Amino acid sequence: MKTRIVFDESSKGLLFVFVILQLLFTDGILLLGGMILFFYLFYNLQQPYKPSIFTIILVYHFIQISAAVWQSNSLGLGINYRSPSNSTAVIVSYIGLLFIFLPIIYFQNKIPKLSFAKLKEQADKLSIRKTFRAYIISLVVINLLAGVAAVVPSLRQIIYSLGNIKWFLFLLFGFQSILKNEMRKEFYIICAVEFGLGFLSYFSDFKTVLFYVAILLLTLMSYFKFNRFVLIIPTLIVVFYGGIFWTSIKSDYRSFLNKGSKTQSVQVERGEALNKLIELSQNTNESSFEGAKKGFFDRIQYTYHLAKTIDRVPSIIPHQEGANLGSTLTFILTPRILNANKGTYDASVRATKY
Repeated sequence: MKTRIVFDESSKGLLFVFVILQLLFTDGILLLGGMILFFYLFYNLQQPYKPSIFTIILVYHFIQISAAVWQSNSLGLGINYRSPSNSTAVIVSYIGLLFIFLPIIYFQNKIPKLSFAKLKEQADKLSIRKTFRAYIISLVVINLLAGVAAVVPSLRQIIYSLGNIKWFLFLLFGFQSILKNEMRKEFYIICAVEFGLGFLSYFSDFKTVLFYVAILLLTLMSYFKFNRFVLIIPTLIVVFYGGIFWTSIKSDYRSFLNKGSKTQSVQVERGEALNKLIELSQNTNESSFEGAKKGFFDRIQYTYHLAKTIDRVPSIIPHQEGANLGSTLTFILTPRILNANKGTYDASVRATKY
């Protein structure tokens, strides 16, 4: 059984060239170091036919760190253009990735190896048509309950939690479809439906189906051929520009959905929402696109606030000698029954302070 994803020679060559090309950008050393770290962790973390959720988390955090460097390059500026500590924040965050994922890699290696044949054997024990019907029922029910959540806010959290059942069935059907090579067309259709329906929600749920499809495909990947790059590169470009486009219209679209009420709810019919989405997409221009690109990078990067904190500690705010970490752990580990006055934990208050 394979313990690591196998890359063909052409893929290895292209990856090497891609990593070295990072040196051509501003702060290329940061980008080069980040890419080397990412591929090292990715290669050791993602094992064929084992769940790829931790790999997706790695990708997500890597993007949040590297986006600061990508943003400065897109503006033609150095990484420290907003804070003299931005480069330090990026480096520290990369090191943090290493400390977070090395233990995960260690314990992942202890999980017994899996094979495609073993997964297919388990999939054959389940009825793919029953799974499909269960998913369709959950899709209808969850969409009906979404209307209830808009009317009864007190039930919103419970109803959104029930949505996890639908996504479980989505993944189960996806795995069965690929492993058995059955009902592929139906799976592609429901992916498109989930993506389209996501635009009609306030919270941009179209991203959710992309995460689950990525988990599915990475889990079943065992061999990486050069021709997959031919598919991945344009896909990443489409996702990148799609993200910028969504950033450019998101504010106006959400204001339309909630009718200016400043609530996180949809108060218009789906047909109206779709027409508004089409209208906004036709009104984008170059200036709004450039502003959206800066906003897009700013939205996905997560190192700026760390950099500003490094600027202020200890020059303005003294070191807390572990008090912040201690108070957080105490809050998490102390049951409310033992401390009825412990209140609520609001991370934004502390972030604003620092």
